[in-house]
Amino acid sequence: MTGRSRFESQSDNVPAQSHSSLGVFHGPTSYSSTSRGPGSFFSEFSGDLTNFFTAAGPSKQAFQSAGADFSQTQSADTHGLSGLSFSPKFGDSSLSGFQQGCGPQVSGCQKSKYRSLDGTCNNPYKPTWGAANTPYARVKPAKYADGVQDPPVSHSGKPLPGARLVSAVLFPDADIPDPKWTLIAMQWGQIITHDLSQAAGTTQAKAHSTNCCSEDKAEAIPKEYRDPTCFPIEVLHDDPHYAQHSQQCMNFVRTTTDLLQGCSQPFKPAEQIVAVTHFMDCSIIYGSSKQQTDSLREWKGGRLRMEYRHGKGFPPSSTNKSSVCDHISEQEACYVAGDSRVNQNPQLTILHVVLIREHNRVAGHLNKLNPHWDDNKLFHEARRIVIAEHQHISYYEWLPIFLGWESTKHHGLTYDTHDYTHDYSEHVDPSVINGHATAAFRYFHTNIAGYLQ
Repeated sequence: MTGRSRFESQSDNVPAQSHSSLGVFHGPTSYSSTSRGPGSFFSEFSGDLTNFFTAAGPSKQAFQSAGADFSQTQSADTHGLSGLSFSPKFGDSSLSGFQQGCGPQVSGCQKSKYRSLDGTCNNPYKPTWGAANTPYARVKPAKYADGVQDPPVSHSGKPLPGARLVSAVLFPDADIPDPKWTLIAMQWGQIITHDLSQAAGTTQAKAHSTNCCSEDKAEAIPKEYRDPTCFPIEVLHDDPHYAQHSQQCMNFVRTTTDLLQGCSQPFKPAEQIVAVTHFMDCSIIYGSSKQQTDSLREWKGGRLRMEYRHGKGFPPSSTNKSSVCDHISEQEACYVAGDSRVNQNPQLTILHVVLIREHNRVAGHLNKLNPHWDDNKLFHEARRIVIAEHQHISYYEWLPIFLGWESTKHHGLTYDTHDYTHDYSEHVDPSVINGHATAAFRYFHTNIAGYLQ
């Protein structure tokens, strides 16, 4: 992440401290299963990883039996990482990100009190920084096999260990309830993840329509017969979970890149595209384009559209459930929101409902205080407040759970003050880092409960 500018715009003044909602993260309950605490995770993982790459044993043998060139994968290019400065000043010179031609074309920025809906013009000097449909940034250059887009291989040219094998060996399944934090500590992390990133060309709302495996998932479809975006994951016959289902193939489709969109320079390494804004701006409920936002608004009283059942508001139902949700019955809930992944799991959906209701609550209160305001002003003022609430919870109540309060202060992520902060910098590229979205924030997958009561 690249500092506070991801979360602030020049028109936003976010209070450093306010009343706390930290209690919602506390437990324990019968379903408060974060599989391992943050501190224990990092200490255990570092030890497991070191042993895995140095000791002889079943893990290494599994890699060798899978046909991977294990010895060569040990010498991955990691030199220089320790010298990187992850400070709010590194954006301009250290990140490779937006290339001319990708994303929205902005001819000029109009001064506005409110954030744009598509992320443009947050920075008037770099108006496309952080906008929807622009590439992820990188800390280190991409390492494609052909230097452009082919999946990476080992230094000797042999296949790398399979993704499922790495997952099964390094992250064996374990149910270790956290004594303090509930499942919502993990779930708020997914809210943040979905707010900051979504790889273009994919959806996690329902199963892929592009099939890379045979119907019974016993094998991958031969390369010459499958979609060119297919990159199926091999499952070994002794897999600890899938073996009992006789499954040896996991469906996996590669994401859209600037190369596929035709906006990259010749022979330049492909960069994956972020379909949503790179900012923490509640795009999960408001969307990442004017067209999308307009479709979600009620256009009355500044409210978002909702359907009411038993006096409670819920997101509007999809009119095309078969393309949005994996559902058994037409009676099942299938919602429409600012993010297409709203229906991915019940806990995520609940937080979407909470945030949409909060917007309408704030809009209603503003309407009572300012009856002369029109719908548009009520909507944007309510949106501005809800974004600030989201940022405050994420910075001051959620982030210290995982990084520690002193650490967040030390690195300038939070401030020990009750006043406002004004630390926006036009020199910081707010683009989400590819490795953060696809690897670092996947940590929260280890905190997902195996079952709910």
